[in-house]
Amino acid sequence: MKRFVLSIAAVLSITVLAACGDGPSSTANQPAPARLTISVPAPGQSTTIDRVKKEGVIRVGVIVSAPFILQDPVSSTWYGPAADVVASFAGTLGVKANWIGSDFDTIVAGLQADKFDIAATGLYATPARKAVVDFVNYAKSGACYAVRKDDTRVNSLADLNNPDLHVVVVSGSSFITQFPTEYPRAQVTPKPLPPGAANFYNEIKTKRFDVTPIESTLAKQVAQQQPDLKIVPDAETCLLHPDLPQDVGFAVRKGDTGFRSTLQDAATALQSQTDAGISKYSSAQ
Repeated sequence: MKRFVLSIAAVLSITVLAACGDGPSSTANQPAPARLTISVPAPGQSTTIDRVKKEGVIRVGVIVSAPFILQDPVSSTWYGPAADVVASFAGTLGVKANWIGSDFDTIVAGLQADKFDIAATGLYATPARKAVVDFVNYAKSGACYAVRKDDTRVNSLADLNNPDLHVVVVSGSSFITQFPTEYPRAQVTPKPLPPGAANFYNEIKTKRFDVTPIESTLAKQVAQQQPDLKIVPDAETCLLHPDLPQDVGFAVRKGDTGFRSTLQDAATALQSQTDAGISKYSSAQ
C-alpha cells in the first residue's frame, strides 16, 4: 500500500482479517514453501542472511493488502502471491517465516528499527519510501476512486480537483502525499480504518465523505459487490490505465545488497506464479 488497505472480504466471498499495530506473530499454518533454484550468498556476504540462517527464522512484517497478500481468519494463514514468494524464499534459506502484524503507519519504521527483515505487503515504491528503504518489486498497480452512484459531481478524474469534495484515505498511506499533488483543490482527510472494516465504503454511502481510493486491480470486484457505488474511471479503463501508477513490492533495509538481490532472484523466479496469483485474487470468487 500498499497505498490502500482493501481486504478481499470487501470484494470476494472470502472473509479475511487485517493484522494491525504490533500484532501477534505466527509461524504456524503457513504455505508449504517450494525451494527455489537460486544462488544464496556464502557466509559473510550478507549479514541478514547469516543471522536469519543462524536463528532459523526470517521476520516478516505484514498487512492484509488484497490482491497481493491476505489472511485466513480461522487458521491465521497468510496467503496470496506475496506470501508465496516469502514462503519460498524462506524455504530456500532453510528457515521459517515469522509473520508479524503491522500497519501502514509503522511498517517502514518497523523495518528501519530492525523489527522485521522484510516488509511483505503491497507497498508502493514511492520516492519517499525509496529514500529510506530498498525495494524488490513484483507488480504494478494504481488508483481508482469509489464514489456514490448518485453523486453527479464526479464522473472523470478531472472532476476530483474540486474543493467541495471530501476524500478519505487510510492514515499512513502514500496516497496522502500523492493525491494532493495531482488534485490540490480537493479536501483530503487521512484516518484509521473503522473498527472491523477494511475500507471506507460505508462512509461514502452514508455521505460522511465523497470519495475514497481503491486498488486498480480490484476495480471490477468493487463495482460488482458495491452496487451503490461507481468506479471513476470505469473499471475497465482503470485496470488498463490506473491513476497514479506505481511499482509494488517488498521493502528491505538498505545496506545489505546480498539480501536484497537474493530476494529479487526469488521474486523473479516466481514472477509468472505471482502474476497468476494477482489475477486470481483480483477476480470475484
